Amino acid sequence: MKSKKKVVIKVVAIVLVIALIGCAFLFLKKDAFGMNRSERNAAAITVGGTEKVTAGELATYFNNYYSNLNQQYSYYGFTFPEDDVKESVVEELAEEKAYVCIARELGLSLTAEEEAECKTSGKEAYQELLDEYTEYYESNGTTDAANYALTSVTDYLANYGYGTKQAFIDRNTEAARDEKLMSKVEEYYKNEAGYTDEQLPELYEKFVTENYKDTYYDGVVATYDEYYAEDYQVIRYLYIPEDFLFVRVISLTDEARASEIFADIAGDAEKFETYCKSDENTDVLMKKIADDDAYAIGANDSSFDAAVYEKAAAMNIGDIELVNVVTGTDDDGNETGTCYIIRRVEGTTGIVPFEKVKDTVSSDVLEYVQSEYIEEKVHAWLNTEGNVVKNEEVIAKIKAVS
Repeated sequence: MKSKKKVVIKVVAIVLVIALIGCAFLFLKKDAFGMNRSERNAAAITVGGTEKVTAGELATYFNNYYSNLNQQYSYYGFTFPEDDVKESVVEELAEEKAYVCIARELGLSLTAEEEAECKTSGKEAYQELLDEYTEYYESNGTTDAANYALTSVTDYLANYGYGTKQAFIDRNTEAARDEKLMSKVEEYYKNEAGYTDEQLPELYEKFVTENYKDTYYDGVVATYDEYYAEDYQVIRYLYIPEDFLFVRVISLTDEARASEIFADIAGDAEKFETYCKSDENTDVLMKKIADDDAYAIGANDSSFDAAVYEKAAAMNIGDIELVNVVTGTDDDGNETGTCYIIRRVEGTTGIVPFEKVKDTVSSDVLEYVQSEYIEEKVHAWLNTEGNVVKNEEVIAKIKAVS
């Protein structure tokens, strides 16, 4: 009997050792970023004392972002310092967790229905991953594509630090939850900001100054005009530099016809406007804008050849002139180009008046100032001592992998 007990004890001990070896193997197994489970679970960033970004999460997000960034811009010869990109990712992830902490401080939480939506989102993320692999194997004619897909997903989860299907679902559920809390915080601060319609003209000045005037560069006005003409955007450039001139334009390709029309106009503004709105005018934007609007052109910022600006600069308000611009020759050696009949008109430089564009820009202005208010509140929280703790040792070990 005693002997039997010893055998049982030995068997149990052997099983336990095997189990411990298996656990140790799983615990020490390295993922695609060279980290074992212990290293993956180490806190890289702690926000608000409770919310953590693990080394595994940071490594996954950083590597995905860094890889996509390089792929997108390598064609243009751009490279990005790894440490700078990692620092940016750390700040972004810390900010995401800050919203969760702020939501808690403000007493904001998710409803039971919203919690259920997050769980569904987590499950759907896993199913989408599995479907992607399944479609890949099916498109390549792989026999038993479903099993191959499942094996690939399992490998993916192991390599990228998720470990199990449930861990992947939980991570994506948490991400969906964080996103909903972020939206609630933003809505709270939008209401707190309390901007009114009466404030819009003043807020518009700020919006244009920061987004148009302070960022102006040569060529941007002409580019905006071009995109507006082609319906790529709904507004033209909202700031006109002080040294710009204003012209209305009739554009034609037939030099003889241009000379006929110019002679017929003979300096008459009304006749000019009749031709300007006619089908003969090939300038799409000029026929689209209001009768009291015009092109703002600068010496280094114009949709037209420099000859048009030079002619306009020598004209008085109300003058009408013809400018022939040669751009090439046809197969027979004849000169080709565009003929412009231009009328110099008055215009206002500086910030385009709010009343002229309020129907188009009001929602953008409001969204901009609300976003700034939210950013100020969140950054104030982030900059409060102790709210964000970075484990620099852990962060330093995270590297980009090929």
